[in-house]
Amino acid sequence: LVTLVPVIGIVQVGMQGMADRYTYMTTTGLFIIAVWGIPDLLSKPSAASSPQAVSKHRTQVLSSPQAVSKHRPQVLSRPQAVSKGAAAAVILALTLATHAQVNYWRDPYTLFSHAMSVTEGNSVACIRVAREIEDENLDRALALCEEAVRMHPGSAEAQMELGRMLTDHGRAQEAMEHLLAAERIWPRRVEPHYNLARAYYQQKMFDKAAEQCRSALRIDPTHAGSENQLGLIYVRQGRVDKAVPLWKSAIAHDPTYAEPHGNLAVAYYTSGDYAAAWREIRTAQSLGREPPPSFLAALSARMPEPR
Repeated sequence: LVTLVPVIGIVQVGMQGMADRYTYMTTTGLFIIAVWGIPDLLSKPSAASSPQAVSKHRTQVLSSPQAVSKHRPQVLSRPQAVSKGAAAAVILALTLATHAQVNYWRDPYTLFSHAMSVTEGNSVACIRVAREIEDENLDRALALCEEAVRMHPGSAEAQMELGRMLTDHGRAQEAMEHLLAAERIWPRRVEPHYNLARAYYQQKMFDKAAEQCRSALRIDPTHAGSENQLGLIYVRQGRVDKAVPLWKSAIAHDPTYAEPHGNLAVAYYTSGDYAAAWREIRTAQSLGREPPPSFLAALSARMPEPR
Protein backbone atom coordinates (compact mmCIF):
# COMPACT_ATOMS: atom_id res chain seq x y z
CA LEU A 1 0.00 0.00 0.00
CA VAL A 2 2.87 2.37 0.74
CA THR A 3 4.09 2.07 -2.85
CA LEU A 4 0.72 3.33 -4.05
CA VAL A 5 1.09 6.67 -2.24
CA PRO A 6 3.14 8.50 -4.94
CA VAL A 7 1.36 6.68 -7.76
CA ILE A 8 -2.12 7.93 -6.94
CA GLY A 9 -0.99 11.47 -6.15
CA ILE A 10 -1.45 11.59 -2.39
CA VAL A 11 2.14 12.75 -1.98
CA GLN A 12 4.18 14.57 -4.64
CA VAL A 13 7.53 12.83 -5.07
CA GLY A 14 9.67 14.87 -7.44
CA MET A 15 8.40 16.75 -10.48
CA GLN A 16 7.72 13.69 -12.64
CA GLY A 17 4.16 12.79 -13.56
CA MET A 18 4.96 9.10 -13.76
CA ALA A 19 7.94 6.85 -13.14
CA ASP A 20 8.79 3.23 -13.87
CA ARG A 21 9.81 2.66 -10.26
CA TYR A 22 6.22 3.18 -9.16
CA THR A 23 5.27 -0.06 -10.90
CA TYR A 24 7.85 -2.42 -9.42
CA MET A 25 5.79 -3.52 -6.40
CA THR A 26 2.32 -2.44 -7.43
CA THR A 27 2.19 -4.72 -10.48
CA THR A 28 3.44 -7.83 -8.69
CA GLY A 29 -0.11 -8.94 -7.95
CA LEU A 30 -1.08 -8.56 -11.59
CA PHE A 31 1.81 -10.76 -12.67
CA ILE A 32 0.81 -13.41 -10.13
CA ILE A 33 -2.73 -13.37 -11.50
CA ALA A 34 -1.42 -13.69 -15.04
CA VAL A 35 0.96 -16.57 -14.29
CA TRP A 36 -1.40 -18.68 -12.20
CA GLY A 37 -4.82 -17.38 -13.14
CA ILE A 38 -4.77 -17.48 -16.93
CA PRO A 39 -3.88 -21.20 -17.15
CA ASP A 40 -6.74 -21.95 -14.76
CA LEU A 41 -9.14 -19.97 -16.93
CA LEU A 42 -7.99 -21.79 -20.04
CA SER A 43 -8.33 -25.20 -18.44
CA LYS A 44 -11.65 -27.02 -18.87
CA PRO A 45 -13.15 -29.33 -16.23
CA SER A 46 -12.70 -32.97 -17.12
CA ALA A 47 -13.42 -36.34 -15.61
CA ALA A 48 -9.77 -36.64 -14.70
CA SER A 49 -9.97 -33.48 -12.62
CA SER A 50 -13.20 -34.32 -10.74
CA PRO A 51 -12.97 -34.92 -6.97
CA GLN A 52 -13.83 -38.61 -7.46
CA ALA A 53 -11.07 -39.06 -10.04
CA VAL A 54 -8.51 -37.31 -7.88
CA SER A 55 -9.44 -39.50 -4.87
CA LYS A 56 -9.21 -42.67 -6.96
CA HIS A 57 -5.85 -41.55 -8.39
CA ARG A 58 -4.40 -40.90 -4.91
CA THR A 59 -5.50 -44.36 -3.72
CA GLN A 60 -3.79 -45.97 -6.70
CA VAL A 61 -0.57 -44.05 -6.13
CA LEU A 62 -0.47 -45.00 -2.46
CA SER A 63 -1.07 -48.69 -3.24
CA SER A 64 1.44 -48.87 -6.10
CA PRO A 65 4.19 -46.26 -6.63
CA GLN A 66 4.80 -47.72 -10.11
CA ALA A 67 1.33 -46.60 -11.04
CA VAL A 68 2.23 -42.90 -10.74
CA SER A 69 2.99 -42.36 -14.39
CA LYS A 70 0.36 -44.81 -15.62
CA HIS A 71 -2.52 -43.38 -13.63
CA ARG A 72 -1.57 -39.66 -13.70
CA PRO A 73 -4.62 -37.57 -14.69
CA GLN A 74 -4.47 -36.60 -18.34
CA VAL A 75 -3.98 -32.86 -18.98
CA LEU A 76 -5.80 -31.40 -21.89
CA SER A 77 -3.29 -30.44 -24.57
CA ARG A 78 -5.27 -27.60 -26.15
CA PRO A 79 -5.22 -25.18 -23.17
CA GLN A 80 -1.55 -25.96 -22.67
CA ALA A 81 -0.81 -25.21 -26.31
CA VAL A 82 -2.78 -21.95 -26.12
CA SER A 83 -0.88 -20.91 -22.98
CA LYS A 84 2.50 -21.67 -24.49
CA GLY A 85 1.64 -19.93 -27.74
CA ALA A 86 0.40 -16.84 -25.92
CA ALA A 87 3.52 -16.77 -23.73
CA ALA A 88 5.77 -17.06 -26.78
CA ALA A 89 3.89 -14.24 -28.52
CA VAL A 90 4.19 -11.98 -25.47
CA ILE A 91 7.91 -12.70 -25.11
CA LEU A 92 8.48 -11.98 -28.81
CA ALA A 93 6.54 -8.72 -28.61
CA LEU A 94 8.46 -7.62 -25.51
CA THR A 95 11.76 -8.57 -27.14
CA LEU A 96 11.00 -6.41 -30.17
CA ALA A 97 9.84 -3.53 -27.96
CA THR A 98 12.99 -3.81 -25.84
CA HIS A 99 15.19 -3.77 -28.94
CA ALA A 100 13.47 -0.61 -30.13
CA GLN A 101 13.78 1.07 -26.72
CA VAL A 102 17.46 0.17 -26.29
CA ASN A 103 18.26 2.18 -29.42
CA TYR A 104 16.92 5.29 -27.71
CA TRP A 105 19.33 4.83 -24.79
CA ARG A 106 22.57 4.85 -26.76
CA ASP A 107 23.35 8.48 -25.81
CA PRO A 108 21.68 11.37 -23.93
CA TYR A 109 20.84 13.31 -27.09
CA THR A 110 18.93 10.41 -28.65
CA LEU A 111 17.17 9.56 -25.39
CA PHE A 112 15.91 13.05 -24.60
CA SER A 113 15.13 13.90 -28.21
CA HIS A 114 12.84 10.87 -28.22
CA ALA A 115 11.34 11.99 -24.91
CA MET A 116 10.56 15.39 -26.46
CA SER A 117 8.86 13.73 -29.43
CA VAL A 118 6.55 11.50 -27.38
CA THR A 119 5.66 13.87 -24.52
CA GLU A 120 4.27 17.37 -24.13
CA GLY A 121 5.52 20.09 -21.81
CA ASN A 122 8.70 18.16 -21.03
CA SER A 123 11.03 20.91 -19.87
CA VAL A 124 13.55 18.42 -18.48
CA ALA A 125 14.03 16.84 -21.91
CA CYS A 126 14.42 20.30 -23.50
CA ILE A 127 17.17 21.19 -21.03
CA ARG A 128 19.04 17.93 -21.53
CA VAL A 129 18.97 18.24 -25.32
CA ALA A 130 20.10 21.87 -25.06
CA ARG A 131 23.14 20.81 -23.04
CA GLU A 132 24.08 18.21 -25.61
CA ILE A 133 23.94 20.58 -28.59
CA GLU A 134 25.22 23.75 -26.93
CA ASP A 135 28.68 23.62 -28.52
CA GLU A 136 27.45 22.76 -32.02
CA ASN A 137 24.24 24.80 -32.21
CA LEU A 138 24.03 27.52 -29.58
CA ASP A 139 20.97 29.23 -31.07
CA ARG A 140 18.97 26.00 -30.98
CA ALA A 141 20.18 25.25 -27.45
CA LEU A 142 19.10 28.69 -26.22
CA ALA A 143 15.73 28.30 -27.95
CA LEU A 144 15.17 24.99 -26.14
CA CYS A 145 16.06 26.54 -22.78
CA GLU A 146 13.69 29.44 -23.46
CA GLU A 147 10.99 26.91 -24.34
CA ALA A 148 11.64 25.09 -21.06
CA VAL A 149 11.22 28.37 -19.16
CA ARG A 150 7.95 29.08 -20.98
CA MET A 151 6.69 25.60 -20.09
CA HIS A 152 7.62 25.89 -16.41
CA PRO A 153 8.54 29.41 -15.28
CA GLY A 154 8.80 28.08 -11.74
CA SER A 155 11.48 25.55 -12.66
CA ALA A 156 14.75 26.63 -11.07
CA GLU A 157 16.66 24.23 -13.31
CA ALA A 158 15.19 25.74 -16.48
CA GLN A 159 15.82 29.32 -15.33
CA MET A 160 19.34 28.55 -14.19
CA GLU A 161 20.31 26.58 -17.29
CA LEU A 162 19.22 29.43 -19.56
CA GLY A 163 21.08 31.94 -17.39
CA ARG A 164 24.17 29.74 -17.23
CA MET A 165 24.22 29.27 -20.99
CA LEU A 166 23.87 32.99 -21.66
CA THR A 167 26.65 33.75 -19.17
CA ASP A 168 28.97 31.15 -20.70
CA HIS A 169 28.62 32.88 -24.05
CA GLY A 170 29.22 36.42 -22.85
CA ARG A 171 25.61 37.55 -22.48
CA ALA A 172 25.59 38.06 -18.73
CA GLN A 173 23.20 41.01 -18.74
CA GLU A 174 20.52 38.91 -20.44
CA ALA A 175 21.21 36.09 -17.99
CA MET A 176 20.51 38.11 -14.84
CA GLU A 177 16.72 37.82 -14.96
CA HIS A 178 16.88 34.04 -15.13
CA LEU A 179 19.65 33.57 -12.58
CA LEU A 180 17.87 35.80 -10.06
CA ALA A 181 14.69 33.78 -10.62
CA ALA A 182 16.64 30.57 -9.98
CA GLU A 183 18.09 32.06 -6.80
CA ARG A 184 14.61 32.92 -5.52
CA ILE A 185 13.43 29.36 -6.10
CA TRP A 186 16.62 27.66 -4.88
CA PRO A 187 18.02 29.98 -2.19
CA ARG A 188 19.84 27.12 -0.46
CA ARG A 189 21.49 25.67 -3.55
CA VAL A 190 25.04 26.51 -4.59
CA GLU A 191 24.50 26.67 -8.35
CA PRO A 192 22.39 29.86 -8.61
CA HIS A 193 24.81 31.81 -6.40
CA TYR A 194 27.83 30.55 -8.31
CA ASN A 195 26.36 31.43 -11.70
CA LEU A 196 25.23 34.83 -10.44
CA ALA A 197 28.79 35.47 -9.29
CA ARG A 198 30.05 34.67 -12.78
CA ALA A 199 27.45 36.96 -14.37
CA TYR A 200 28.27 39.86 -12.03
CA TYR A 201 31.98 39.31 -12.69
CA GLN A 202 31.44 39.62 -16.44
CA GLN A 203 29.70 42.93 -15.83
CA LYS A 204 32.60 44.12 -13.61
CA MET A 205 30.31 44.24 -10.56
CA PHE A 206 32.98 42.69 -8.38
CA ASP A 207 31.50 43.39 -4.94
CA LYS A 208 28.22 41.71 -5.85
CA ALA A 209 30.10 38.85 -7.46
CA ALA A 210 32.15 38.32 -4.29
CA GLU A 211 28.98 38.39 -2.19
CA GLN A 212 27.43 35.63 -4.31
CA CYS A 213 30.61 33.53 -4.05
CA ARG A 214 30.57 33.84 -0.28
CA SER A 215 26.90 32.83 -0.22
CA ALA A 216 27.75 29.74 -2.26
CA LEU A 217 30.65 28.86 0.04
CA ARG A 218 28.49 29.24 3.13
CA ILE A 219 26.20 26.60 1.65
CA ASP A 220 29.08 24.36 0.50
CA PRO A 221 32.56 25.31 1.74
CA THR A 222 34.10 22.74 -0.63
CA HIS A 223 32.64 24.18 -3.84
CA ALA A 224 35.75 24.56 -5.98
CA GLY A 225 34.09 26.68 -8.66
CA SER A 226 33.11 29.37 -6.16
CA GLU A 227 36.60 29.36 -4.63
CA ASN A 228 38.18 29.78 -8.04
CA GLN A 229 35.76 32.57 -8.98
CA LEU A 230 36.32 34.43 -5.71
CA GLY A 231 40.06 34.24 -6.37
CA LEU A 232 39.55 35.87 -9.77
CA ILE A 233 37.50 38.62 -8.13
CA TYR A 234 40.26 39.30 -5.60
CA VAL A 235 42.78 39.65 -8.44
CA ARG A 236 40.58 42.26 -10.13
CA GLN A 237 40.38 44.05 -6.79
CA GLY A 238 44.19 44.01 -6.46
CA ARG A 239 44.26 41.42 -3.68
CA VAL A 240 46.31 38.63 -5.25
CA ASP A 241 47.56 37.52 -1.83
CA LYS A 242 43.99 36.40 -0.99
CA ALA A 243 43.46 34.73 -4.35
CA VAL A 244 46.31 32.19 -4.21
CA PRO A 245 45.05 30.35 -1.09
CA LEU A 246 41.60 30.10 -2.65
CA TRP A 247 42.95 28.55 -5.84
CA LYS A 248 45.00 26.06 -3.83
CA SER A 249 41.90 25.19 -1.83
CA ALA A 250 39.89 24.73 -5.02
CA ILE A 251 42.51 22.28 -6.29
CA ALA A 252 42.45 20.40 -2.99
CA HIS A 253 38.67 20.09 -3.18
CA ASP A 254 38.67 19.10 -6.87
CA PRO A 255 42.03 17.78 -8.15
CA THR A 256 40.62 17.42 -11.69
CA TYR A 257 39.69 21.12 -11.93
CA ALA A 258 42.12 22.65 -14.43
CA GLU A 259 41.27 26.36 -14.24
CA PRO A 260 42.80 27.07 -10.79
CA HIS A 261 46.10 25.62 -12.02
CA GLY A 262 46.11 28.11 -14.89
CA ASN A 263 45.31 30.95 -12.51
CA LEU A 264 48.09 29.89 -10.14
CA ALA A 265 50.50 29.82 -13.07
CA VAL A 266 49.73 33.47 -13.80
CA ALA A 267 50.10 34.38 -10.12
CA TYR A 268 53.46 32.63 -9.86
CA TYR A 269 54.63 34.31 -13.08
CA THR A 270 53.67 37.70 -11.67
CA SER A 271 55.61 37.00 -8.46
CA GLY A 272 58.67 35.77 -10.39
CA ASP A 273 58.39 32.09 -9.46
CA TYR A 274 58.72 30.82 -13.02
CA ALA A 275 59.46 27.20 -12.10
CA ALA A 276 56.22 27.01 -10.13
CA ALA A 277 54.40 28.65 -13.03
CA TRP A 278 55.68 25.97 -15.41
CA ARG A 279 54.62 23.27 -12.95
CA GLU A 280 51.06 24.59 -12.86
CA ILE A 281 51.01 24.95 -16.65
CA ARG A 282 51.94 21.31 -17.08
CA THR A 283 49.27 20.20 -14.63
CA ALA A 284 46.64 22.31 -16.38
CA GLN A 285 47.64 20.83 -19.74
CA SER A 286 47.41 17.30 -18.35
CA LEU A 287 43.84 18.13 -17.31
CA GLY A 288 42.94 19.37 -20.78
CA ARG A 289 43.33 23.13 -20.40
CA GLU A 290 45.76 24.90 -22.72
CA PRO A 291 47.09 28.30 -21.55
CA PRO A 292 46.96 31.29 -23.91
CA PRO A 293 49.87 31.24 -26.39
CA SER A 294 50.76 34.81 -25.39
CA PHE A 295 51.23 33.74 -21.78
CA LEU A 296 53.37 30.77 -22.78
CA ALA A 297 55.53 33.07 -24.90
CA ALA A 298 55.96 35.54 -22.04
CA LEU A 299 56.83 32.76 -19.57
CA SER A 300 59.27 31.15 -22.02
CA ALA A 301 61.00 34.50 -22.46
CA ARG A 302 61.58 34.66 -18.72
CA MET A 303 62.47 31.00 -18.30
CA PRO A 304 62.55 28.30 -20.98
CA GLU A 305 60.32 25.34 -20.30
CA PRO A 306 62.18 22.89 -18.03
CA ARG A 307 62.98 19.50 -19.55
